Amino acid sequence: MQLSPATADIAEAREWMEAFRAAGVEGLVVKGASSRYVAGRGWVKYKTRETVEVIAGGVIGPLKQPEVLIAGRYRGSELVQVGRTVPLSPEQSAALGAVLRKAKRDHP
Repeated sequence: MQLSPATADIAEAREWMEAFRAAGVEGLVVKGASSRYVAGRGWVKYKTRETVEVIAGGVIGPLKQPEVLIAGRYRGSELVQVGRTVPLSPEQSAALGAVLRKAKRDHP
């Protein structure tokens, strides 16, 4: 068990969000000071998000109906895979499939 800090000061909570992010904490729980945990009620988790630009480097599945998008980033001159999406919904797959084209010979 670990005692978690608590505050009613919004400015302090914002400072914690920034400071704790470097330690790997993904967010804060917002709740009433005297509230007890009841699953699904009363407590809200406020998550941080970090964004980074990636290149759509490829897909899993057919070009006209891709199932998953592969994300890449350049490290120096090399394009490396850094992640992928969750399975695409039928709507997402159709929209992406409408704009995808077969990779050219020089595709990294």
